[in-house]
Amino acid sequence: MSAKRDKGKYMARKILLLIVGLLVLVVLAGVYRFNFTNDDLYVVKEDGSVIPLDEDVDKVMLTLFSIKTHKAWSIKLPESQAEARLTSISLSGDRRFASGDYQDGPERGSVHLDYMKIVTLNHVADGDEERVSDTNSDEMLFVAPFFVSNQGSGVFAYLGLFSINHKLGDIEQLDSYFIGDRVEISALQTEEPFELTSSVSLSYLTHGDQQAMAEAPTNKVTKLIKVTPEGFSE
Repeated sequence: MSAKRDKGKYMARKILLLIVGLLVLVVLAGVYRFNFTNDDLYVVKEDGSVIPLDEDVDKVMLTLFSIKTHKAWSIKLPESQAEARLTSISLSGDRRFASGDYQDGPERGSVHLDYMKIVTLNHVADGDEERVSDTNSDEMLFVAPFFVSNQGSGVFAYLGLFSINHKLGDIEQLDSYFIGDRVEISALQTEEPFELTSSVSLSYLTHGDQQAMAEAPTNKVTKLIKVTPEGFSE
């Protein structure tokens, strides 16, 4: 009888240890799923919709830079506190834009960034030092033209200076340079494409003094715009 009791106790302990082991595995699986996967994490969008966190990827950043991030690219409006979040990709003839809307008090408008004219700045002068920016580093400096329109008839063109951090997946706007109203940008390039970049060459068409603004601009202008990691200067 003693041997049977000992055997029964042994089996009971074995079953108990098995149950405890299974419970531990369930707890560890739950902790892993919560901390290392996003299966049960959701995001409430601005329109009220709820989507899994894994699907909350900014489409503009993914399309233009192949970066999976929820951080949007926002354009700061010059001389304003307003920002326009770029939310869509649009076409206009042979031109391609990343576009978004903004509101500044009673004023509403939109911003269109010509991403086909993005120009990377490989090396930028900063006093006696150089700030290296290339595709092999986490950060990259680049310039791109964007256009701001509101309820009025004007379409104001700017050149933006940006820094993208591929590791963090975000873009910072460093400066903007006013080009003109209702201009057509024909070319944008670095002045020294293989050396130290200290300026960019910008060519565009603007309206002449005797030309109506409703007409297509015909007056060609070319400018060299100096650039540093802090901003633009002529």
